[in-house]
Amino acid sequence: MKLILVLSIMLTTAIANAARHVDFGIGATFPQTHTDFNNEADTDLAGFLNYRVNTSERVTLGAGAYFLNFSDTDLTDEALYFIGRYDFSTKDNFRFFAILGAGFANISPDDSEDYARLSALMGLGVDSKLSENFRLGLNLNYHHVGKFDNASSEQHVLVPSIFLTYTFGGKKNQDKKVDATTAKKDSDSDGITNDNDQCPKTKAGIEVNSFGCDKNRKNQNISLDVKFLPVKTEIDQDSTAKIDRLAEILKSNKDLVIEIQGHTDTSGKKSSNIWISKKRAAAVRDYLISKHEIDGNRLKAKGYGPEIPIKSNETYEGRKANRRVEAKIISQ
Repeated sequence: MKLILVLSIMLTTAIANAARHVDFGIGATFPQTHTDFNNEADTDLAGFLNYRVNTSERVTLGAGAYFLNFSDTDLTDEALYFIGRYDFSTKDNFRFFAILGAGFANISPDDSEDYARLSALMGLGVDSKLSENFRLGLNLNYHHVGKFDNASSEQHVLVPSIFLTYTFGGKKNQDKKVDATTAKKDSDSDGITNDNDQCPKTKAGIEVNSFGCDKNRKNQNISLDVKFLPVKTEIDQDSTAKIDRLAEILKSNKDLVIEIQGHTDTSGKKSSNIWISKKRAAAVRDYLISKHEIDGNRLKAKGYGPEIPIKSNETYEGRKANRRVEAKIISQ
């Protein structure tokens, strides 16, 4: 059991910029009638504590401690698992996931010495964002405790739970700290600070408007860069702040008309990519209309498919950069 903790600590310290998650859960044990133990034991309380670290956008690894009580029997299980969780989506609203674990369960009878058994964990769940650092969720776990040390029976237990997740650390939080210190700078010295500058590379001496773009030039790009997962057309929660800033510019400049441009990488058929890019542009347009009540006549949505890449489609990072929505001024 100590080995599981050591491996988990080594993993989490090795991934310095990864987000960490601590899950606190409480639920109930429901023994299934497959063995002598399950026929004897009855429902009681359960709890768990997980510590996980992101190894990728959807995968977390770590360790979990699970505490299972049973009425009508003198046994208590204290299980320690090495766990892995896979998120089927990365949205902030509802996130469905699966979890797997392997380890040992320490069985504590009331009238004899403790003994250990090999144990496995499988589960499905969903959680939702409460705040920047907290999520609330529900899950259903299945625990299988096998025969070990001449134990009389294996265990099959279903455990539905409600849990709270606290998330901390990670590159996103570091980026926010950097953004806070640089927002008030004026990188291109046009009189508009970085947090309000929609054209952050204006040449010296150019007369700019209230959002930092060339006052006399049309058809220029605005710094809206909304990213998408492959084939997806839904706006990621991390991108909404960028669209919100654009909305404030539009509200402050009532005559401004923009074209919202959707783009894709070169994966898949061109016809499909054109359709996806149109859907991405329409998603941003709909967000501006529904949340910020921007007049739809000022927002033209168009899909360009893979025709205007900004990086090479030969690399993962390049394809990721090309799956985007941008904005261009067409009238002001």
